[in-house]
Amino acid sequence: LHAFPTRRSSERGSPPIGYESQQAVISPEQVLVSGPEALVRQVKSAVATVNLSGAVGGVRQSYSLVARDDRGFIVAGVSLEPSSAAVEIVVEQKQFERLVAVSPSVRGSPAAGYNVTAVEVDPPSVTLLGPLDILNATSVVLTDDIDVSGASGDMFRTVNLRLPTSVTISGSGGAVSVRVRIAAGQGEATFGVAPTSSGLGSNLRLVRITPLVEVLLQGDLPVLRSVIPDQVKVTVDLTGLAAGTHLLQPNVEAPQNLQAISISPSTVEVVLEATVASPTPTPTATPVPG
Repeated sequence: LHAFPTRRSSERGSPPIGYESQQAVISPEQVLVSGPEALVRQVKSAVATVNLSGAVGGVRQSYSLVARDDRGFIVAGVSLEPSSAAVEIVVEQKQFERLVAVSPSVRGSPAAGYNVTAVEVDPPSVTLLGPLDILNATSVVLTDDIDVSGASGDMFRTVNLRLPTSVTISGSGGAVSVRVRIAAGQGEATFGVAPTSSGLGSNLRLVRITPLVEVLLQGDLPVLRSVIPDQVKVTVDLTGLAAGTHLLQPNVEAPQNLQAISISPSTVEVVLEATVASPTPTPTATPVPG
């Protein structure tokens, strides 16, 4: 008994990523099936199995044919003529790869007095997979926005990438890790301070002292903005000084975490005067009547 089922190919494996296979061209178009009628009736196709794993230019060669039923099972006990077929499958590159940098998209402003000092992304670059014309126009890929509004410390986020249409990430889920480093900004501020004194001798009085000096403080902006003038101390030590005019190097005490980098004027003038003791009354004699 004879039958003439249409032949087909069965592809096993896949071309490399970015490559696609076209419809197989098989010759001859039909084969002759011989064998018992019951078995011949079961045959629905003669199948050539083609392995496309790693194929980048396609395949073109002769493959053995196997009789199979409508469920794909092998039908034994029949013969095929011819027993092989020439199969040609073209494999073309439809998608291409390009390594591009990842650019984190940071939005908003940190808390007052704080700045973004660095933005780190892991991985720093990704391989895009897509049509050649789109990849040629893509040199960098942005992340979703990272909002740092009001932040006063480092932020760590896992964010998705904004990919062009028809583009995917090769070997990745499309997300990256981003660390935004935020630190207090550095600044300077000037405070007017009235000097005070200590160590004044008991026989002296302070006649005059420089009324105001300007102290320039440096440090973290959030700390500077919280300082009031009373927290800055300027003192001069009068211990051991005699009456007269003196130019003294003051001692400056700044709030914690701040540094005094200059003072104007650089010396404080003090005028000391000796105190005048009250005269001791002279006793007078009272005449006695004779």
